[in-house]
Amino acid sequence: MITQELSSGTLVNNRYRVQCQLGEGGFGRTYLAKDTQRYNELCTIKEFAPSIQNIAQFQKCWELFQREAETLYKLDHPQIPKFLTKFAENGRHFVIQEYIEGHTYESLLQQKRQEQQQFSEQEVIKLLKELLPVLQYIHNQNLFHRDISPDNIIQPKDPIKPAVLIDFGVVGYLEGGTSVGKMGYAPPEQMGGGQCLPSSDIYSLAVTVIELLTGKTPDLLFDSNYLRWKWQKYTTVSNTLANILNKMLETRPGNRYSSAMEVVNAINSLNNDSGFMNKFLTGIGTGVFLVAATMISGYIPVICNGLNNCHSDKKKNDIEIITDQKPAPSPQSPEKPFASPNSTTLSSCEEDPSQCEKPNPKTLDTPIPEESIDNKQKPIKRNVKKMPEIKINTTKKIPSCDDVYFGNCSEDDKPRNKKNTKTDKQVVNTNSNSKSNNKSPINDTKDKTKSKKLPSCKDVFFGECSE
Repeated sequence: MITQELSSGTLVNNRYRVQCQLGEGGFGRTYLAKDTQRYNELCTIKEFAPSIQNIAQFQKCWELFQREAETLYKLDHPQIPKFLTKFAENGRHFVIQEYIEGHTYESLLQQKRQEQQQFSEQEVIKLLKELLPVLQYIHNQNLFHRDISPDNIIQPKDPIKPAVLIDFGVVGYLEGGTSVGKMGYAPPEQMGGGQCLPSSDIYSLAVTVIELLTGKTPDLLFDSNYLRWKWQKYTTVSNTLANILNKMLETRPGNRYSSAMEVVNAINSLNNDSGFMNKFLTGIGTGVFLVAATMISGYIPVICNGLNNCHSDKKKNDIEIITDQKPAPSPQSPEKPFASPNSTTLSSCEEDPSQCEKPNPKTLDTPIPEESIDNKQKPIKRNVKKMPEIKINTTKKIPSCDDVYFGNCSEDDKPRNKKNTKTDKQVVNTNSNSKSNNKSPINDTKDKTKSKKLPSCKDVFFGECSE
């Protein structure tokens, strides 16, 4: 039974005004219309108009048309068009559905082919993540789509919204029994004996994905001689995604994923593995860089000494690389900073402590040169022997000035001149052999002694007594 298509502007059921025809299939036509009773809200009109003359097939198509309306009425999912109503007018049967504004993946694929481009791996992974939960929802209702293909998937105009699965005209129950589906997209068990399983929709979705990846139709991707798919030579994807798609495309239903959630878990593990590998490779790269930097920094002094380009003096802004390896001394700077002229080298002193000389106290008090401070050089630590402490015998009686003057001091009691380097006997002889011919102060009388000015202890000690 073939009817004439509805023209634009036709008012159906005194409510829905036809705008244009969207498509035509085996069961009928699809129109875009406006609901005049809902502020001209857009909707979809599906008319039952099969192009089949066989009575048995016509009856089966009518049954499927009625089943689609019933299925859409039961299903409630944001990625499935909502059922609005159904009616018959002038011997024609119509079903009103929600209109999804956007583009089918078939039209997007044609655009890619014209631009000589293909869908990327990230784009098809996004599509799988959006449609697999929809399939799981349908399968939980003991239903399957049986007609998944690029022209039955719509990408909404709003890019934030996920893909929508449309056209439930051949939706079937799990018991199956009818051989329906598109050639090339439907699995062998569905086309051969009408067997329907959840893995059948998984197979059709995989065929859709490889067509998007390669830009080629299924008949060009399937090798009928070896009964296997040869899609991988037309595109480049990761091995993990290729393994997932190949398992979805298995000829035997038992070798495929048994549910859509299994595929979702496999794809999620794909993302986790890629993130782990990125972190792992990043860690390896960082480790290799650190090891290489350490090795190179260890050879820098050797290379510099060989090229004679290193100097002991470094500028303030130079960056010093500290390593465990002791750099070889520079031949251009043999002098060591802060080295005392009376001290030996640090290495010989460490080997033989007897070779270390006592440091000069004056050199220890010498301030650090400003030049070395600017160069940020640390002073060299030396093993300096501690000076023995000089203990003064405070219990011994110190001779007075009179005792010194009158010669009542013993040899040990007489003080010594720090500036005079002669011995005690030389000091006594020097004092006794003075140029003055005066008699010894010991033999003078007491009156002469009193009238004479007594020299100070300093004068007597240094031999500066007057006559």
